Amino acid sequence: MVGGLAIENEEEVETMTDDKQATRLDGVTCAADMAEDAKASGLTLFFGIMDCHGVESFKEYESQKGALGGLMMRAATNRQRHAMVYFVPLDEERAEHYADRFKKAKGDKCYRSICVDLKNENAFGCEDGMAESLALIPADELDVYNR
Repeated sequence: MVGGLAIENEEEVETMTDDKQATRLDGVTCAADMAEDAKASGLTLFFGIMDCHGVESFKEYESQKGALGGLMMRAATNRQRHAMVYFVPLDEERAEHYADRFKKAKGDKCYRSICVDLKNENAFGCEDGMAESLALIPADELDVYNR
């Protein structure tokens, strides 16, 4: 699992102390470290949101790292859908494969399929505290507001 992404529940966000804020920022630093490690291995780090309905986004870290904070906030406010930010280092061929699948995806079934496949990639990681949810998704029935 990827370490350092400290928001484990929505209640922490409202009562965050200065110490917790620093830990949260370390999560962003952790992503930067992962990107450097991936680059040193000839890979590129990708990230996005996945939840009980599948993969919602697939972004290259270096070109879109400014979106990470917003995605972390969106995932934290949608925990009822088991939403989380994921990270996966990929080589160029695998990255193109997923980018093409994501562009061509039509309907929830495709997004669920991409989610399952991404979870099986080497060095796949997600936010701390989300391992139990990761094991459960994708599964539409987990969305308490969409039954």
